[in-house]
Amino acid sequence: MDDNEFRKYLEQKDAETREDRVNRRKRLPSIRFGWYLPELLWEYSSPADQLYIDGQFGAVIIWSATLLELILADKLIAGGKGTKELVELLSLAEKTRLCTDFEIITKKDRKSIDKIRELRNAIAHANVGKLDQRGKRHYPDLEEASKVRPHLYLADLGGPLEEDALYSLTYTMSLVEKWYGEKPSD
Repeated sequence: MDDNEFRKYLEQKDAETREDRVNRRKRLPSIRFGWYLPELLWEYSSPADQLYIDGQFGAVIIWSATLLELILADKLIAGGKGTKELVELLSLAEKTRLCTDFEIITKKDRKSIDKIRELRNAIAHANVGKLDQRGKRHYPDLEEASKVRPHLYLADLGGPLEEDALYSLTYTMSLVEKWYGEKPSD
């Protein structure tokens, strides 16, 4: 495919997917940053929104987990619960556990973060068994087709992967807004 053919392909793809992208943008949470942001938060949050709009749902989940790592680390460091050098060595699971132990997040928050971490791990580590479990939840009638379920889960069918991506992004941005959103005026 030469450059002109590729350009035409992109124009066609843009026209075909434009309405879906507009609809996905409408589902995104809207937050306004009004004060201190942890290092790298802006650089990670803006691409996460665009990835969702563009239908890159697996990447949204990975990006959301990365955002969670940033904000949990920031809360631990700002709260004097560890040095930057030490906290940055911790995994997302360890940061989540510590934030729960120090009551920075609730047990309900921990469950949400653990769900996003598990989704991220299944995708990032290409874990067929975990992806099959996700597929099985969403496609229970395919009991005999376990080799197909992970593919169906990852496929861009506007189904479970998109739902998990929106959940991951929405939950993550709710924490960002809670902790770093614009402060109400007195």
